[in-house]
Amino acid sequence: MIPRAPTLVALLIGATAPASAQNKLSWGEGSAPCSDWTKEHKANSAVSAQMSSWLRGYVSGANVMQNFKGNIFAKTRAEMDLMERYIDHYCLEHPADSVVVATDKLVKELIAR
Repeated sequence: MIPRAPTLVALLIGATAPASAQNKLSWGEGSAPCSDWTKEHKANSAVSAQMSSWLRGYVSGANVMQNFKGNIFAKTRAEMDLMERYIDHYCLEHPADSVVVATDKLVKELIAR
């Protein structure tokens, strides 16, 4: 049986309203621990490329959601390299955090500048 729309919406809202960034619902490479980010980026692996792609998608989505405040990141490739270095640094210091937590902190800093 398919749940009715109001029930489904309530379930989805409840599932995506965490108390902290550590508990944010995330699919894909963002749910990996920072230790995986560090390991894969050091190896320059295919998973590293997937994680970087996930990062671009997350930041792009955040940019769209913040559109009314302007562009939160420059349109240059160099800016993306800087964002990856931010995640590299964060993940080295917080290996147990998830990649989404690191990326969320990055986005908050980008919005604040």
